[in-house]
Amino acid sequence: MQRLSPLDASFLYLENERTPMHISSLAIYDGPPPADEELVEMLDRRMPLVPRFRDRLVRVPGGGHRPVWVNDHDFDIRAHVQRVRVPAPKDNELMSIVGRLLSQPLCRTRPLWEMWLIEGLRDERFAVLSKTHHSLWDGVSGVDLHAVLLDATPNGAADGELDLGWEEVERVPSGAELVAGAIQDRARESRVVAASVLRAARDPRRTIREATSLLRSTTELARTLVRPAPRTPLNRPIGSRRRYATADGSLSEVKRLKEKLGATVNDAILAAVAGGMREWCAARGRRPKDMRVMVPVSVRTADDDSLGNRVAMVVVPLPVSEPDAIGRVERVHEVMQEAKESGQVAAGDAIVRMASMLPPAGIAAVTQLQSRFRAFNLLVTNIPGPQFPLYLLGRRLRGLYPQAPLAANQGLAIAALTYNGQIGFGILGDHELVPEVDVIAKGIERSLDDLSWDEPPQRIVRSVRELSLATT
Repeated sequence: MQRLSPLDASFLYLENERTPMHISSLAIYDGPPPADEELVEMLDRRMPLVPRFRDRLVRVPGGGHRPVWVNDHDFDIRAHVQRVRVPAPKDNELMSIVGRLLSQPLCRTRPLWEMWLIEGLRDERFAVLSKTHHSLWDGVSGVDLHAVLLDATPNGAADGELDLGWEEVERVPSGAELVAGAIQDRARESRVVAASVLRAARDPRRTIREATSLLRSTTELARTLVRPAPRTPLNRPIGSRRRYATADGSLSEVKRLKEKLGATVNDAILAAVAGGMREWCAARGRRPKDMRVMVPVSVRTADDDSLGNRVAMVVVPLPVSEPDAIGRVERVHEVMQEAKESGQVAAGDAIVRMASMLPPAGIAAVTQLQSRFRAFNLLVTNIPGPQFPLYLLGRRLRGLYPQAPLAANQGLAIAALTYNGQIGFGILGDHELVPEVDVIAKGIERSLDDLSWDEPPQRIVRSVRELSLATT
């Protein structure tokens, strides 16, 4: 048994029929799609590398503690691998299918993942949509699984080299054992807190300094979250249907900005999203105004290879009103530096850690309460991926596009993933609130194209498109 962390459990409590809390990746491969049995057999051989794929969630009787992962004795990999065909080899048909699949929550009575092979794409290609519940892991852990389940060469690896094999499936714990385990975990968590208090008492000066700094950072974070974000059509009650679109960019072009401006890849991605939101505003006949964006930041250490979520959140302004692409990068870089120096990341991480002492009902109440505030307009996350080509049964992975979930009153989430010199964007919108996801996708690509220009011409000559947006 492994118990969910407070952050992992929060994604369960956020979920309802309108807000499925899965994260996904859409992978585009070259070549003909594999046969059903070929794909199932390959996955079956690789599953031991990801034991969590054969675990299901079990709740503690009476809700005395967070749920635990246990082995699923009825695990059948064929129930998790499905196949669907695009009716016509068009990009909009693929996106329509993906949108419908992303609208469907995962079944809670079995391991929380599924994989859809989508055939019928043009240019001799096929796609694989992989869905996993956010309670399993964050985007960083999830993208690492591509390197585990896929191959670094077209020929793959021999089974002997992988050294695979399932461990013996454990017996499902009884209700009494689940309750006893919850009591033991509560006692252990209390001892950890007591040990921390004892260490703090031994060095009171250091403790006061650290507590003062953390209090200052937490206060600043609380002020940011309590202050409502600007009003936009994005922050209204959402439905259960989703729209999805993808965008592409060059990682090498983005990295040039670090030499010119000192900006990071994340800065460029946020600036490109701001450009996409400008075009969305123009398509709606709205004057582009700054928004507020929530950005997940990984707090995973280099030696932490565990699953689960290891993220904190920062909330910063998004310069949608800025007509100049380079200007957007500069403004994003400035606010991200301020957020890092303000201690938002440390404060957010500390709050999540302290939540471990709350009972499940307390975590659920806090999670539901914070989702009702308009603390931000949209979520944007950036996930670093492998910078070398990967293969599925000899078929090359051509493009990889992530998906982040929507929460209550949040109609848009944008995720970016770097893979093999490319940046793949996945834009997920509520079907009714944000029907123009393709407009945002094209705006992101155009904004990235603008960033690839040399700086002087970009400063002196604005395109007609940007001038029209600035005067809308």
